[in-house]
Amino acid sequence: MLAPLLALAMMQSWELKPQDKGSALLHACKAELRVIDSADGKGDPEDRVLAHTCFQYVQGFADGSDLAGENVCAGTATIGTLIRVYVAFVEKNPKLLEAYRGVGLHMARLDAYPCPVKGK
Repeated sequence: MLAPLLALAMMQSWELKPQDKGSALLHACKAELRVIDSADGKGDPEDRVLAHTCFQYVQGFADGSDLAGENVCAGTATIGTLIRVYVAFVEKNPKLLEAYRGVGLHMARLDAYPCPVKGK
């Protein structure tokens, strides 16, 4: 499943802007995790700026996917958990760093939260 989606993402005829790549989202989401994991829950001011970008993107992506009825069974997973899932998945699949950021996020959600096959 990973190979066809990755191939499709990499066949784009236009150049992605740096902020639209998986590498930018990963950078922002690592900042979000540093903020979440900080002793005071506020973290470094520079991390907070990046953290906001990650949180808003993941939340909007999850909301949009849920409204679209995509086949992801994340249930009650928090945005913080989805961010951790994304970071871990992309670090294991570094080819996604150059793909559009939504590809890696979608694939991470599908990998972590597959829906049970009906009839089994």
